[in-house]
Amino acid sequence: MLGLMQSGQLTVDTFLDHAASWSPHREVVSRDWAGTVTRTDYANVHATAKQLEENGDKIDAGLKSDVEAAIAETRTALEGDDSDAINAKAQALTELAMKMGQQIYEKEQAAAASPEAEAP
Repeated sequence: MLGLMQSGQLTVDTFLDHAASWSPHREVVSRDWAGTVTRTDYANVHATAKQLEENGDKIDAGLKSDVEAAIAETRTALEGDDSDAINAKAQALTELAMKMGQQIYEKEQAAAASPEAEAP
């Protein structure tokens, strides 16, 4: 339809992707009614999702499904205003992203070492 200012629907995923593109390191700070402050950024969620997409074949299926679930849970938590849930989900996602990075690194090192071991 002509005259619309955006090309697609405005969904939470679209919003998070846009925020990660335009303001990746902008800290999102919120405070709940009890005064608890939550700090996170959009880049963490987006970068982990992108890393999973690019290197999903280099990690175990169990870890891959755990990371996918953590991404979805973190995105859902960012929709709400429960700072404890946002902190917990962001922390869990960070820990799983580190495990994913470690597995990717180990597989790349093993692949790089195997041709050297076969050389005469």
